[in-house]
Amino acid sequence: MARTDLDEQVTAALSIALPRLDGVSVVRQAPLARLSPLRVGGPADLVVAVETSEALMEAARLMKRVSCPWRVLWPFDPHLPKDGGAAGAVVVPGRAFDRLERGPRDHVILGASTPFAALAAAGPGFAELATWSGTPGSLLASGRGSLLAGPCAAVTTATASGVRRRTVAATDSPPDPARTTVPVSIQLRPVPPANGRPLLPGQLLEPDGALADLGGTATEVARAMATAGLSDSRLRGWTLSTAWPGVVVQSGDGTTRDFELFSRALADKLHKERGMLTRQAPRTWGRPPIATRSRSRP
Repeated sequence: MARTDLDEQVTAALSIALPRLDGVSVVRQAPLARLSPLRVGGPADLVVAVETSEALMEAARLMKRVSCPWRVLWPFDPHLPKDGGAAGAVVVPGRAFDRLERGPRDHVILGASTPFAALAAAGPGFAELATWSGTPGSLLASGRGSLLAGPCAAVTTATASGVRRRTVAATDSPPDPARTTVPVSIQLRPVPPANGRPLLPGQLLEPDGALADLGGTATEVARAMATAGLSDSRLRGWTLSTAWPGVVVQSGDGTTRDFELFSRALADKLHKERGMLTRQAPRTWGRPPIATRSRSRP
């Protein structure tokens, strides 16, 4: 079975053509574990670093022309790449996506790959947002943009077609980006968020079913895991953190597959012992290892 699902000729052509674009560099078969916050994930066919929004646009156009699938990997991305890596390209945003500056009035502009923690330098109006984990890009990519309802005043995005700035009303949520729409920056008001906070990288479980409908939180799930005596649970390199309730850490040899087994086992225990319905918080993406792929495929 071929190691990649992307035609080798397309991969080779892109590895030559993409670096010819200003602000674009490429590495073939780069392990995603070096980029993932939990240090998991096999190699991507191409890891494409784009320094500016213009570089992203040009790279996206080229990849679209040859039908190469791609996605952005953000710092502190809550999604986990699978052990088989990723077919196509994984895009890593560069310096133009990392910024913090004053906006109009009393607003600030935060780059999509800039940690929310940088807002500690933006003044007391942004103190609560500064305690959030992750980045605007990782938050929007995970489909949790509703958490920014109120603080978010505008979102600037880039696609193969160009750069667009969209204003967001004070009571609205920023729109979830489409598959090939990449956030560049967000403009924030000094308004406390009202809808909770992002999950920590490695947050294992979150509420599901009726528990989620009733407003259950990942913090309550983590507390239940501690009281149920699950804090000492471990599986093949993964264990629950003693410093951060509900967050998993690995010993250095943990895999995405073992992470999924670990989360499933603890969810089952929590359901049996506390009657709580939960689901794995980080979503996984990419391809499984060769040994576990369907043998029916050519």
